[in-house]
Amino acid sequence: MKKTIILVSIISAAVVLVVLFNFLYKGGHFDRVKKTTSIETTIKTNKPKTNIEEVSIIVEIKGAVNYPGIYVFDHSDVRIYEVIEMAGGLTPLANTDALNLAEIVETNSSIYISKSVDSDSYTIKMGIQKGKININTASLSELMSLTGIGERKAQSIIAYRNNHGFFKNVEELKNVDGIGDALFESIKEDITV
Repeated sequence: MKKTIILVSIISAAVVLVVLFNFLYKGGHFDRVKKTTSIETTIKTNKPKTNIEEVSIIVEIKGAVNYPGIYVFDHSDVRIYEVIEMAGGLTPLANTDALNLAEIVETNSSIYISKSVDSDSYTIKMGIQKGKININTASLSELMSLTGIGERKAQSIIAYRNNHGFFKNVEELKNVDGIGDALFESIKEDITV
């Protein structure tokens, strides 16, 4: 009987110590849901980015900047001046009269900084202009919104422009694999360059 009381006392003391340790270690919280949530949050936060879709903004800049090219930003509220800074700043010939440096840039945009001597230059072209989809700057989803253009054809359009440069006119779209005369005729009124 004495052994049983001692054994029960030891087990009770161990349970109390475990509960007390848990309480103190967890900052006084017994909420198992919070414990699980914080672990999941930590895992998601520390998870490395594995593909380009997890990046927020991809922007191309060319023209009168020191380092034209494609730049990737990990936040979604990128402004034109930030893209210019990433591209090494403006060259002395840059014409920024019609450029809104505070404008927020959408992903898959192409920014062209004109030179003072350019006569018919543009400053920025987004994927959709005046109700038409710009095949030079449209995102995958914007291209897929065109009739008859699925994911594969949209990817082919993007691959073509990445390999050959911007389309000079809408008819050049027929050079993309899978885009024949019939498909081109059905979308030509909905696209622009």
